[in-house]
Amino acid sequence: MPKSSSVPKTSSSSGNHIYKRESPSSDDVKPSVPSSSIKKQSSSPNSNRRPWTNNEFLQLFEHVVKHGASGKKVWETAVEGRTANQSYLAWLHTLSPFLKAAIETRKGR
Repeated sequence: MPKSSSVPKTSSSSGNHIYKRESPSSDDVKPSVPSSSIKKQSSSPNSNRRPWTNNEFLQLFEHVVKHGASGKKVWETAVEGRTANQSYLAWLHTLSPFLKAAIETRKGR
């Protein structure tokens, strides 16, 4: 035998049963948590979000000249204090395009 639902049923003119939705309880309130108490976890112990220095770009350039720019392992030791991903992205989005543009401007000389 089916159990009866605690939600009241009403019938429509076609004979189908429609469930009445009850309004949410006024007791259903989410607690407020101050944003200062929530701490973000760093994805890596040596990762930090700060601008790249000229010295770091130079270290990255010299590393790529010596070791190449392919493979995941190459980037891990590229710049002290920077993650492999940070080094790779700095090469991909900053140094490499800059070098290509510099070479293009000197093309006609």
